Amino acid sequence: MPIDNIYEQIKIMKKKFSLLSILFFISTALFSQQWYPVGANDSDSDVIEGTSFSHIAISSTGVVYQAFIDKNNGNKASVRKLDGDKWTHVGTPGFSPSTVGGDIKIMVDSQAAPYVYFRDGNQGNRGTVMKFTNNAWVVQYWAGFSDGSAADLNLAINLSNNTPYY
Repeated sequence: MPIDNIYEQIKIMKKKFSLLSILFFISTALFSQQWYPVGANDSDSDVIEGTSFSHIAISSTGVVYQAFIDKNNGNKASVRKLDGDKWTHVGTPGFSPSTVGGDIKIMVDSQAAPYVYFRDGNQGNRGTVMKFTNNAWVVQYWAGFSDGSAADLNLAINLSNNTPYY
């Protein structure tokens, strides 16, 4: 194969690649989804500034809940929900018995009761689950129920009988 032919093939390949790149950019711009904030933009509030490891869940009635590690309350668990267009705390901010060790998850059962699963600092970072019931956060099962340090936390709720699975 002559060298001129190889160079010509490279030029053709570059043109095809350029055309594919342009088509990819156009299709991405035309068909990409936009992200919107949930509720009022409170990105500069004290709650957001002191938040890490946030996780959200939506109840069957459409209420949005957010669980997070609350730096403003000793790195303990806090939960808030979207009430109309304003965020309100669910129970007392910083309700967990100790610091949360780096991960937190939230789910909501069919009765709109939120459950929070987190790595419990007082329990050697073992998993602890708490449920909001009767206007208070209550430990489910026992604190630090997992075998060893909890990692890659997952939480699911069977909505037909409200059984949580950790």
